[in-house]
Amino acid sequence: MSEVFFVLKTLIVTIAIVLLLQIRIGRSTLEQHSLTWLHSSTAVEALRGVADGAVAAGFNGVNWIKATYQKKMSQDGAPKFELSSKKFWEAEASRVKGDEVD
Repeated sequence: MSEVFFVLKTLIVTIAIVLLLQIRIGRSTLEQHSLTWLHSSTAVEALRGVADGAVAAGFNGVNWIKATYQKKMSQDGAPKFELSSKKFWEAEASRVKGDEVD
């Protein structure tokens, strides 16, 4: 029974937050002000940089695993993987930062 009350309380809090975000200040609502702030915030840019670094680390890990596997299998005469990470990183380094649309 406590689960039902939790769901009801959460629903009421959610509805209250959504209603509060619809209050107009000037020409736009609080929701629009918060979204504008999120898109222009330096904290969000820092988080995007962290996310880009995590993706780069993931790709580096995958490429390292492929290279290690290729090195191990090339000794056994198995077919090799083709690593094309250089083109990916050149394209990644040359793109404009902060142009992602949320």
